[in-house]
Amino acid sequence: MKKPSSKIREEIARLQEQLKAAEIREAERIGRVALRAGLGEIEIDEAELQAAFEQVAQRFRGGKGIATGRRMPGTAVPVAHRPRRTRLARLRAALARLERMAKVMTSDARKKDAREKIELGGLIVKAGLRYEKRALLLGMLIDATARIRGDDSERVRLTAIGAEAFGHDPE
Repeated sequence: MKKPSSKIREEIARLQEQLKAAEIREAERIGRVALRAGLGEIEIDEAELQAAFEQVAQRFRGGKGIATGRRMPGTAVPVAHRPRRTRLARLRAALARLERMAKVMTSDARKKDAREKIELGGLIVKAGLRYEKRALLLGMLIDATARIRGDDSERVRLTAIGAEAFGHDPE
């Protein structure tokens, strides 16, 4: 069962907050470790520090570069040697999955809405009103709406006219 888009947006917002908090905690943890190691007492260019951290990260990933959480095809990494995904990585993956889901749902809803509008426009053409002014069309629809709300016999009469027009449809 699909989740409503409002629930997905709420979950995305919640995960974004969790991710932000997790990133802050992780940054503070890494900063404390760096300070204990004495990096705060050394004048280091930020680019050099970034490169050194990337080397450390690569070393702990087993020289494989950026961790994606997926295995390369044909490689069987033993469970004991496979690094466990951090909470940060799991949050990022969950957030990306939900954002993809929201994008698909939005796209589906737009397609459905566009299809409905095309079908309704086709009714205007079928009624022979293609070249009438929009204000006239809207006025006719508003008037018909008022008439069918107050009179069930008018609704039945107009429905019969429409059904007959569809009955002569060559489709």
